[in-house]
Amino acid sequence: MKLNYKLTLLMLISCLYGTTNAQKRIVGGTTTKISKYPYMLGLLQDGKYFCAASLITRKNALSAAHCVYDKQASQLIVQGGVTDLGQKGQRRGVNRMWIPEGFDLTPNDFDVAVLEFRKPMVLGVNVAIIPLAKSRIRAGMRMRVCGWGKTSENAQTAATKLHTVVVQIIGGDKCATQYKKSNTKITSTMLCAGHGDKDACTGDSGAPAVVNGKQYGIVSFGNGCGRKEYPGVYTKIMNVDVRNFIYDCIRG
Repeated sequence: MKLNYKLTLLMLISCLYGTTNAQKRIVGGTTTKISKYPYMLGLLQDGKYFCAASLITRKNALSAAHCVYDKQASQLIVQGGVTDLGQKGQRRGVNRMWIPEGFDLTPNDFDVAVLEFRKPMVLGVNVAIIPLAKSRIRAGMRMRVCGWGKTSENAQTAATKLHTVVVQIIGGDKCATQYKKSNTKITSTMLCAGHGDKDACTGDSGAPAVVNGKQYGIVSFGNGCGRKEYPGVYTKIMNVDVRNFIYDCIRG
């Protein structure tokens, strides 16, 4: 299927978030340092963090469409090189951004967005590009996720320091069966992962899911946080339409 693309600035979407579309965050993880995961970026609006992203070129970030579909590029700042959100690090304005025309807020199908900075990032110890996956993954493999989101489902505020957790990939059929109980469809653009009470949670949306130093997923949604019966759902980088969309955007 061929996707058509348009600038987010031109898109008008009127939908409401359901329970399973809550922004995601890190649960059951530990604090870490940006120097270990220098590809991590935060998205800011009016000076406040709202979603995560990853650095895929010096001038491009990868995030989730549901984070930015209702925002204008000129409203956003991308922050890199920080462990604590209170640090300044490197901040870049967003020149433009794209989401797939096929993005569907319910249930976050094709949940991917590419942002272009006004000025390239300066690479170093705390700021580095993460390569996108080129091979498939299978159930049972483990992915690492980082973020500044909430550390429990009932937490009142998100974390200010970077957290990380390792989750295990779950087969698509099994995940689809589990989410069928909540009338949520798992599509070919999605992959699922969880590990007991370990999960991403509110505020971690858009964060990369990484295996062996390569990005395989983007934090998308879940039903609650750290619930064994509902694994986290991620946008699948190896889906051909998702992958083609990303490369078409960064190639200009």
